[in-house]
Amino acid sequence: MKYKYQSECIDDYCRTVILGTANKLDGIRCPRCNGPVLTEPYKPKPAQVSERGLLVKRKILERNLDFCKGATPDQVDTILKIGDEYHESKSNLKDIKCQINPETKKASNRIAEKLGLAGDNKTPLLKIELADINSVPTVIYKGEEIDKKIKVKFGWETDTFNQVNPTYLRIEHADLDSDTPSTMRIQYNQPIDSGDYTVVYADGMPIKVVEK
Repeated sequence: MKYKYQSECIDDYCRTVILGTANKLDGIRCPRCNGPVLTEPYKPKPAQVSERGLLVKRKILERNLDFCKGATPDQVDTILKIGDEYHESKSNLKDIKCQINPETKKASNRIAEKLGLAGDNKTPLLKIELADINSVPTVIYKGEEIDKKIKVKFGWETDTFNQVNPTYLRIEHADLDSDTPSTMRIQYNQPIDSGDYTVVYADGMPIKVVEK
């Protein structure tokens, strides 16, 4: 459709533009504010093309890509914007996956385990991350992040030919959601170091050496 005339509202706060194919747009008023309009020949706005669109168009010509050589720079720009929207929608989908209710996630994991579908996607028991040596550790236990942490202890020592050293884990965190705020604890096994002494084995027999 080719427009012949355009009428623009003269109100500075409105500035609505009406396009028409008739010879004249006499006797019309602004459909938004009902104010007077100024009619003049149609003046299409030049397409605003980004530097990226011009760059891609130049590359198309340099590589002599016949199947898209006829695309104008503004058409290339539109295609690039659609590509950006696609990548943004994928990113939003990842955000939605991260917002899944933890209870729903745990239930789906249990079902997958019973059906033998968990495979390599089984949730690890524990993850501890440190941004730097002085930062607060991020602790993820059974797929859920532990917040309001008070104490995090983890101990691992290689087994010997006559001694099995179980992995030690102790996490204490505050529970402020209950009626009576309390401290919650997650613990596996006993620490390798006990109190003010270290358990050392000599000839298969445990001895206690007081730390200095």
